[in-house]
Amino acid sequence: MRLAIRWGIPSLQACHALKSPTAPTGLVMALTRPPWSRHELMAAAIADCQVFLARGMGAGAYESMKQAGISPMVTDIADIDEAVQAYIEGRLVDHPEKLH
Repeated sequence: MRLAIRWGIPSLQACHALKSPTAPTGLVMALTRPPWSRHELMAAAIADCQVFLARGMGAGAYESMKQAGISPMVTDIADIDEAVQAYIEGRLVDHPEKLH
């Protein structure tokens, strides 16, 4: 199982930059395309992951993840290690009401 995690990083594009050394090109594309394309690019950047954990996320990104076959989970757990452990143990609760 592969997890994508967004924690204390201002955008998923920044997470993509951490994941891939070729991200600067993708970043430019993501920032100059319409929002719906940006969400598709975000999902494509983590296409090899089954789950995406985040402390916060917009509704468009959440739906794009689902459409890409990635399970988005918005959590209220502040500590990244604790959130991952909760997911592994099957006790992490998704909070879609926190979408913005």
